[in-house]
Amino acid sequence: MRGEEPSDSEMENLRSDSANQKPCLTVKTGFVWDVPDTLENPELDSESEDEEQSKKRMKQLKKSDRIAMAQEEEQRLHQLELSRLEESQTPQSALEFEAFLQKSPNSSAVWIQFISFHLEVSRI
Repeated sequence: MRGEEPSDSEMENLRSDSANQKPCLTVKTGFVWDVPDTLENPELDSESEDEEQSKKRMKQLKKSDRIAMAQEEEQRLHQLELSRLEESQTPQSALEFEAFLQKSPNSSAVWIQFISFHLEVSRI
């Protein structure tokens, strides 16, 4: 029944509910809308500064130094790739076998190699 006014009992329920409610928080100042978009603390924006500094260092290095650094990085990556390729070969120590087993614990071939390795080591 829309349009009807609430009955006296309903009004009393509303009043008792509002009397039981806790008081609202009162704030002296409102919301501040004019906050700057940029950070005021320059330490928080250190990542971009680090990138800028590394770019500046690269520009300051001589061309021969940059080439040498690139070759060193390439050599390091080459060694890393070779070591990963060698991992596919049979492990040579107990630690290598354990790491190999962690990569494929359900492989019966790996377990057979692991057992045979330990049998060979125990004979020596």
